[in-house]
Amino acid sequence: MTELRQHPLAFLLSALALIGSALETNAQSLSTGGFVSVGYLESSHYNYLADSEKGTLDFVEIGLNASWTPANRTTINGQAFLFELGPYGNYTPLVDYLFVDYAKSKELGFRAGRIKRELGLYTHIQDIDIARTSILLPHGMYDPRYRDFSASVDGASMYGSFNLPGDQRITYNLYGGFAQADPEGGLAGFSLTAISRTTIDNRIKTLEADGTYGAQFWYNPNIEGLRVGYGLSRYFGIDISTQGKFPDALPDPLLAGKELINLGQDLTYEIDQLSIEYFLGNWNFTAEYQWSHVGPTIDRIIGGVFFPDTTPPTEFEVWYANASRRFGKLEFGLTYTSSPFSKNDTNVGNATYQKDTQLSVRYDVNDHWTLKAEVHSIEGTKRLFNQHGQNPVLDQDDWTLWAAKSTFTF
Repeated sequence: MTELRQHPLAFLLSALALIGSALETNAQSLSTGGFVSVGYLESSHYNYLADSEKGTLDFVEIGLNASWTPANRTTINGQAFLFELGPYGNYTPLVDYLFVDYAKSKELGFRAGRIKRELGLYTHIQDIDIARTSILLPHGMYDPRYRDFSASVDGASMYGSFNLPGDQRITYNLYGGFAQADPEGGLAGFSLTAISRTTIDNRIKTLEADGTYGAQFWYNPNIEGLRVGYGLSRYFGIDISTQGKFPDALPDPLLAGKELINLGQDLTYEIDQLSIEYFLGNWNFTAEYQWSHVGPTIDRIIGGVFFPDTTPPTEFEVWYANASRRFGKLEFGLTYTSSPFSKNDTNVGNATYQKDTQLSVRYDVNDHWTLKAEVHSIEGTKRLFNQHGQNPVLDQDDWTLWAAKSTFTF
């Protein structure tokens, strides 16, 4: 691996320091901003994202960003970010993005550094709360627990747009580089949840991802306010293994007290996504459909005996539809999201699906302060993690989640 791959954060922080010293003598070309968000989550049953069953304020996001234009058609953009979402984030500062952007022309531009990943409508702007009506984005497609793995890429991208006859336009973004994977993040949580309800003393043994690449395309037809898109994202060289132990009191003597290792080597994770967005006066309509699969297989070692996986790769799908309407400073949104049964899913019962009907209300107090509230009526438990023992038993199909959030931008 390269030195940049091994220590990307150190590299980016060093670059930020150099940029900062240069900015001292070029303050006239510097723009800065940021945001502070504080939220509240409470659920009628289960713990979703945080310890929500008791109600929690562990829902905080803080970002400081800057943009500098040292030369014509060249900008340097960066954002420092920290967050707290239950057991995730823990207010640890990180470089959300830091890249050089060179726009050669409208048709061709380049970015290099820690760049934002573009996939669908919201992946690259998931931390910009004022860009949408809702507090939480559709589950299974824009999960905030996965931001360590999905939000950015250490690499480069090429982007641009082309005008077509009849006032039509194509916009593209192509990227490639290295992905980050946090052993305490969402990908780890998903992996540990798969074994946590049958084994004890669970932990991540290995979590690495070699590379990633992807593309996002948008087509604007000659219809005002309408665009449709297709995006893809590919991860490769994923090594992830979990370790646990079957309880000594397990009735099956062949498993009782035995060590379990789930071993995934050189896995791929492939995502394809279709998107549509339409603005009509004060109305906004969006819908997206995503399908993905993980493969080839995840083998098992039980009590030192190797058991190869003979099942096909797991396939996932999720879709949502949304309508929102603005009335002056007030905005209402209604979203329905469905994560149906996944092909070759090893879960059972209500853990195989999740459906969410979501009503959101947003009020813009002024240009800098936004208040939001929403309620989710949820059926199923597919997106509930048990990484830290927060949902050991899935004994209820229907449950409700309430959320509130205050965001100040500057």
